[in-house]
Amino acid sequence: MKKTSLHCWTLPSLALFLLAGCGAKPGADIQRTVNQELVQELENVELESVTASSDNKILAYIQKEGEQQRMVVGQHRSPLYEEVGWLKFSPDRGRYLYGAMRKDRWRVVIDGKKGKFYKSVAGLKFSPDGRKAVYIGESGNREVLVTNGREGEWFNKVEPPVFSEDGRRMAYLANLGSKTVALVDGRRTPAYDDMSEPVFSPDGKHYAYHAETGVKHFVVKDGVKQKTYALVGDPVFNPDSRQVAYVVIKGAKELVVVGGEEREPHDVIEKDSLAFSADGARLAYVAQDNKHWSVVVDGQAGPPYKKILPDSLLFSPDGARLAYIIERPSEKIKLVSHQIVVVDGEEGKPFNAIGEVLFSPDSSRCIYTAEKDKKMVIVDEGRSSGKYDLVKAPVFSPDGKTMAYRANKGFTLFVVAGGKKHAIYHDIWPISFSPQSQYLIYVATRGQNRYVVVNGNEGEPFNNIVDG
Repeated sequence: MKKTSLHCWTLPSLALFLLAGCGAKPGADIQRTVNQELVQELENVELESVTASSDNKILAYIQKEGEQQRMVVGQHRSPLYEEVGWLKFSPDRGRYLYGAMRKDRWRVVIDGKKGKFYKSVAGLKFSPDGRKAVYIGESGNREVLVTNGREGEWFNKVEPPVFSEDGRRMAYLANLGSKTVALVDGRRTPAYDDMSEPVFSPDGKHYAYHAETGVKHFVVKDGVKQKTYALVGDPVFNPDSRQVAYVVIKGAKELVVVGGEEREPHDVIEKDSLAFSADGARLAYVAQDNKHWSVVVDGQAGPPYKKILPDSLLFSPDGARLAYIIERPSEKIKLVSHQIVVVDGEEGKPFNAIGEVLFSPDSSRCIYTAEKDKKMVIVDEGRSSGKYDLVKAPVFSPDGKTMAYRANKGFTLFVVAGGKKHAIYHDIWPISFSPQSQYLIYVATRGQNRYVVVNGNEGEPFNNIVDG
């Protein structure tokens, strides 16, 4: 990283400059408003290291002094080390951690508190609620998971932990030589020949994993071993957290087990294709019978196809509709395949490639981006519109009445909302709707000016604008 100098402004102004100024041309003069106050000049700041917390209230950077470095996080200034890095802010923005090396040994500093030195450290991160700061420490060819500065059990090898969505529960895998265990909330599971990373249910109340001992494969849910099969896939919880589903091999067939009950057998099932509706009442997956693939919904197989993209299955928010993508060889060009979206069992038009498929919040509309003849279009309930060089991130208003997206034609960039094209800009940040759907808002750049655009109406120009 090159040595440079940085004029240090008061924090809100500096964060505003750093986060919003990246779109300016290199070397261009950036005009600053008169209320910004120059506090001091910092020499030898590693410019690439300058970052801020997500609320822009805490600034952090690496500062060099000779051959040594220090980490600066808000008011915290670390001692000098041979190297510092891997800074992470917690999701709730109030905490931080980073690594620091001295004499070829590493420690982790959490909220300014120094941890012990290890041969190496890895996997620095926070839980989703920000309460747990974790990392893996290595010493003497053994590893340990450290949580908020406290060591757990030492093992041959430790994998980075996974958390429940609320961050309250934690699980990780650990190696005992020829055996593997998981620690769930600090408690060891039995040791197995191999096992998958535990998964938590959406509400965090349940967990499950796939394990194997010899030729026996099974799923363990909440510590209870389920039925044994020849092979078992990784478990998936449904959205209401009540049931876990997974694919198993039984005899010469494959089948899905949901809530402990076996569903109809198939020749082959795509193990990564299991998709639940939002209420957890419906299940769809991709299965093969007689060398043809189909989507099985509520136990009923749909039309047969040569190829179905297994990760494309998508239920509408109300669970009544289902969309997925198939591939079919072109009838006109050899060695070329087309992609087609199937919605409610009906095929759409063929395209060279299909982008993201999206249902409106009220489930009445299914849209997707598609490429044909090196141009991109928007397909809305089967009707295509626009021919663009690029289409970015379509979104629906919360009431489902308006769909908007960013589009490129040549070097011009603009927003299309409700079928109407907005003004042209050099750059446009991600677009969003207000909760009641009455406002469409985005930040746009033209030349050296930035604007907040509301419902297509351009506000006054600013030099920089901060996320908000």
